[in-house]
Amino acid sequence: NYADKYYLSGSIRADGSSRLGIDNRWGNFWSGSASWRFTKESFLENNDVLTDGKIRFSYGTNGNLPPFYYEHLALYSFSGGYGENPAIFVDQPGNAKLGWEKSYNMNVGTDLNLFGRFGVVVEYYNKLTEGLLLDRPISYIIGFESTWQNIGKIQNNGLEVEVHTVNISNSND
Repeated sequence: NYADKYYLSGSIRADGSSRLGIDNRWGNFWSGSASWRFTKESFLENNDVLTDGKIRFSYGTNGNLPPFYYEHLALYSFSGGYGENPAIFVDQPGNAKLGWEKSYNMNVGTDLNLFGRFGVVVEYYNKLTEGLLLDRPISYIIGFESTWQNIGKIQNNGLEVEVHTVNISNSND
């Protein structure tokens, strides 16, 4: 924060999880944001109409994990048999390459307050998610119905508008 007009923030982190394959356990995630409160500038100093205004931008990444703990492991079972003989069999195919589902998020917006009573927030957002974690169907010939994989991507974007008012303002409170 500089002079209650300019704002800048950022973060970076590395997360690891044993829910993922050995080669993809770690993910680096970061974010940054900036905003400008333009109503604090001298050219809007004594403005009674636009009592507060801000432009803001942010961009960052985050990750999601599979819903279960051991989906990346090939597991064996001792509970089966072949006829009357005991047997060991593969119970889950596993996926040693299973990794983070990663999202890239961007937001741009403006916040306006008029007369100290009427507010408008307009924001554009864009989110791209890659390496979606999906339980993908596979051929039952190999003995399994499905396995968890990082496949596909999806993008969401849109515009949000928020309007709010202060209908009653009582100085006795």
